[in-house]
Amino acid sequence: MEKILGNLSLLSRPVSEMAFLEKGKVPRAASALALGYVRLDVPDNDKLTKECDSLSPLSKKLILTLVRRLRFVTDAAVRLVTNQ
Repeated sequence: MEKILGNLSLLSRPVSEMAFLEKGKVPRAASALALGYVRLDVPDNDKLTKECDSLSPLSKKLILTLVRRLRFVTDAAVRLVTNQ
């Protein structure tokens, strides 16, 4: 039985880690279907912002580089699977 937990497109702030770390520059959409019991944790946006702001410039750059590489690999995988 499917159960809709919420509509993420109605939120006014980024909901994925990629969108959050890139300050919403590139929006992302995602869907998930749970096959069993699920616990959904919603991070506190202010606390997460404070934690990210406390990182050194080098750490921020490293994380953003990894996020962009993950985005590239994910997009490539989607194109491969969908033959685009």
